[in-house]
Amino acid sequence: MKRPLMVVTVVAIVAACGPGGERTGQGPDQTSGAAPGSPSPTDSGQQPAPEVKSRDLERLEVEEGVAAVELEVSPDVVASGTDIGIVLTNLGDVELLTGEAFTVGRWNGAEWVDVTSSGALSAFPDIGIVLRPAGTWSQSWPSGFRDDHLDPGQYQLMKEATYSAPDRADHEFVLRAGFEVAG
Repeated sequence: MKRPLMVVTVVAIVAACGPGGERTGQGPDQTSGAAPGSPSPTDSGQQPAPEVKSRDLERLEVEEGVAAVELEVSPDVVASGTDIGIVLTNLGDVELLTGEAFTVGRWNGAEWVDVTSSGALSAFPDIGIVLRPAGTWSQSWPSGFRDDHLDPGQYQLMKEATYSAPDRADHEFVLRAGFEVAG
């Protein structure tokens, strides 16, 4: 009885490999397609920024209907010192709670590094903002908050919204939208 199970397991493992037992799909050991001998992004420690679109949408089925929220930043590409528009829209059937706080990270070639963790924009008023169904909350952020500029590169803005259910734990939406600061 053990032998057929072992055969099925081996067949499943072999089937997951490509022709000749090579790995297929994305993985940390996959080559970048660069010319032989040339450094790949992983050789230098630098990797392209993960794709982060200028909009993010999350939704959750709840007893009262749907909790859904969208974050949008605009424009997609800004010159350093240009304000960035931030819009949070409730696309669901229930009220959501948010605030003024958000974080902005810059891609350094390996990870997102928070650029709002110190200085004037590290502190936000701690107020609750009720986002009613079809409601919108807008704010802007000066990309020139530090020495009148942000370094050119890819950035990710993270903002939270919460759905508070009467009979269960809150659900936290963490939305991410990206923009680029042009050089």
